[in-house]
Amino acid sequence: MSYKLTSPIHKLYKYIIILIPKNLISKLISKILELKLPTHISTIQIKLFIYLFTINIEEINKPLHQFISLQDIFTRKLKHNARKINISMQNIISPCDGFLIQSGNINNNMIMKIKHQQYNLYDMIGDNYSSQTFNNGYFITLYLAPYSYHRFHMPINGYINKCIYIPGNLWPVDSIAIKNIKNLLCQNERIIIFINNIKYKFNHTLAIIAIGATLVGKIKINFDNYVITNKNNIKKHYKLYNKYYAQGEEIGRFEFGSILMLISSHNFFIPHIQHLGHKIHMGQIIGITK
Repeated sequence: MSYKLTSPIHKLYKYIIILIPKNLISKLISKILELKLPTHISTIQIKLFIYLFTINIEEINKPLHQFISLQDIFTRKLKHNARKINISMQNIISPCDGFLIQSGNINNNMIMKIKHQQYNLYDMIGDNYSSQTFNNGYFITLYLAPYSYHRFHMPINGYINKCIYIPGNLWPVDSIAIKNIKNLLCQNERIIIFINNIKYKFNHTLAIIAIGATLVGKIKINFDNYVITNKNNIKKHYKLYNKYYAQGEEIGRFEFGSILMLISSHNFFIPHIQHLGHKIHMGQIIGITK
């Protein structure tokens, strides 16, 4: 593992994130966020969180007094019309809210330069056959801030036919850490969801990679209650499915902010996205199928 942090503040940050028990702290924080406090205390916490992060309460699907914990507000659902979902057989929509931090082609099984680092596709998804499928495809990486809408959705009409859970570390995913800790995104625990387009039911066309991070207590998926990140004694998990989801349907959630990556197979994805750093909403068109 190599580091390139040079300023005194960055060096201090390096030592802190190396020394602290990141997975244990994340478990503890998750427990704290799930605490069901007396209603008046919980309401104050939630209102303070909303105020500090300027969350739009008009798009939340229930009144504030019905939220029972901070975790409850982090994983809030939205009203059915809060996001415009551009439904079309040709469209590929953003699976989540987030900030675009990188996108580009996958060449020679390398995901090119996420915050100045290259990532090996096999190391990222942990499956050699699938890595060959996505070679020469396209990738998009989105960062979910702690105040973001934390649920992720189906980018196309299609079948989820495989899911891989890879346990690992919980490094922070801020720009300093990603730039300077080698292979960070492949070290962190993650869930990879493989999706097949209706036209190509038995061939992967897209994969969603939900990547854990410090303070991300859990990543959960709607179609398998067994697969929950940051649990004790859970080894790499590989399972086949045949579950159909319509475009825009919810398929999972983060219990805090993190990173979500979308990768496509060769000749499936024509990008239609904004500049780096641009905020993207769930349901927004990010590409079209060829």
